[in-house]
Amino acid sequence: MYFIGEYLVIASQLMEYVIFIDAYDMEKQQIRISFILPFYGVERYIGKCLESIYSQDVPEEQYEVICVNDCSLDHSEDVVLEYAQKHVNLTLIRHDVNKKLGAARNTGLRASKGRYVWFIDTDDYIQENCLAHVLDLCEKNDLEILHFNIQDNFGNIMRRLVPTDVITGPEEELISEKQQCIEITFPWNRIYKREFLIENGLWFNDLYGGDVIHTILAVNVCQRIMNVDEFFHFYRVDNMSSDTKSAATAQKVYDMSYVLAQAIHGIVPQIKPQWKPEIAECVPWRINTSIRGVMRLPKDEQKKLLSMLRNNPSLFKFIHQHGDYQARLVLSNICVLRMASFVYVNLRNIKRKIKKS
Repeated sequence: MYFIGEYLVIASQLMEYVIFIDAYDMEKQQIRISFILPFYGVERYIGKCLESIYSQDVPEEQYEVICVNDCSLDHSEDVVLEYAQKHVNLTLIRHDVNKKLGAARNTGLRASKGRYVWFIDTDDYIQENCLAHVLDLCEKNDLEILHFNIQDNFGNIMRRLVPTDVITGPEEELISEKQQCIEITFPWNRIYKREFLIENGLWFNDLYGGDVIHTILAVNVCQRIMNVDEFFHFYRVDNMSSDTKSAATAQKVYDMSYVLAQAIHGIVPQIKPQWKPEIAECVPWRINTSIRGVMRLPKDEQKKLLSMLRNNPSLFKFIHQHGDYQARLVLSNICVLRMASFVYVNLRNIKRKIKKS
């Protein structure tokens, strides 16, 4: 009788274990996609972003929302907490120090459980009732990347893709179709398979413009990608405090140039041979766009940029080598202007000394 009772206890424990494992597996299967939302200083916008995510045609238990507070100084977190009280699938993670956007995305990616991930900037928002269709495209085609159109929050089309079937393998005839995947390098107009990012070590860096490197590497190793001529995301163009739309600074121009130099020298050697010409075509126009904004920098920022470039002569040489005539002229003009300013100040001082004597 004792053995029967012990057997029943053990059987009961095994049953509980099986139920636990089944529940765990069900939970993993149910989380089809993770929305990763880093936030900093978006109190005015994050509510609309979250509202759009919770206006979908998929049950909430099938997706999760991971909000990463990168030490925001406003009341953005209060808005997130209001939504967390109403939605059990929302997780809030706090950074102890400000780590920048790339690191915040990585934090969310590490915490995510979904089969797919969608990185969304929290001043943007997504199309209502689009998620069932988006997941259908991803899951039925077993995609590693789903790439879609870009429109702004006023409904203006910013980038329209030529639709493709699933692009598989690195064959040369598919390179032209992959090309449009790197012409725009934002992470929010594409959905990634989580396993694909982690297994390939595709983490974001914290430099301004770091999305360029991430996109190039991701598209290079991707074996199943699809471009669709559809709109799922609204890119806000009237938030002038956002990182991409705020005024240029010396650090931004330097970071972008550094990122592009990395793309040419550090990453291109890893790129498949037939893919290199497309990368080489993509990078220079980004350099030119970045450098042409330098003349609009305040004079102290121009001076700071020149100082940074002097401390990295190879980067200065890289810009001259890969930029177009106008980009090279801009840098030369800054050097000339700084030299003219130096000469003028010295002549003025000499003149004052002569007058005093």
